[in-house]
Amino acid sequence: MWKPYKDAVNTVLPQAKVVVDKFHVVRMANQALDNVRKSLKANMSVKERRTLMRERYILLKRKHDLNERDLFLLETWLGNIPDLNDAYELKEKFYWIWDTDNSEEAKDRYSYWRQRCLSSNSKDAYKDLVRAVDNWQNEIFNYFDKKLTNAYTESINSIIKQVERMGRGYSFEALRAKILFNENLHKKRKPRFNSSAFSKAMLYDTFNWYEVTDHVITGNYGVDFSTLIKNLEKGDL
Repeated sequence: MWKPYKDAVNTVLPQAKVVVDKFHVVRMANQALDNVRKSLKANMSVKERRTLMRERYILLKRKHDLNERDLFLLETWLGNIPDLNDAYELKEKFYWIWDTDNSEEAKDRYSYWRQRCLSSNSKDAYKDLVRAVDNWQNEIFNYFDKKLTNAYTESINSIIKQVERMGRGYSFEALRAKILFNENLHKKRKPRFNSSAFSKAMLYDTFNWYEVTDHVITGNYGVDFSTLIKNLEKGDL
């Protein structure tokens, strides 16, 4: 959601429909809730903080994905901390917008959510999200018409960064080879959306395309390392 990008696309590809990735929108709701959590926790006593074990994990996860123990803890916290309950309900209601496949219904749900948000005690925490959706409403809700995502590219970029951190000093050629020849990155499978994995991506602010969809839309760009090793051991290389 950066205006110069949109302006460039509109100039060069005026017939293109710009779509803001769903992932970048819904994670702003998680960020808003997490800011409320941190603010409230900063004013608690040490004893009160101890009662909030694993609170970030539980709060940022979707309510319907919680097990019985985590659900009990969540309801206890929300019952005792009204401001946290208010912020949590706003997060869950924002996700509710994305539980429909119809763009018009999604817009209606957003209007309802926006009105509720602006009258809540947590409105300041969510003001950036409200401003973003208001300013980019057409591009955000275009998602429901096209269902497009840049998740695959984002995932590969994240993997490259992780590999580079672990290697500490890989040359570009070595890093490139590790990505292109990794046998787990280039297997084609039938698409299957995994909502639980998507929630996990929201929770940790990372997106793993393979977990969320179990699908990769790319060809294999080279021989797997395992194949090269086997051939090397046989003396075929």
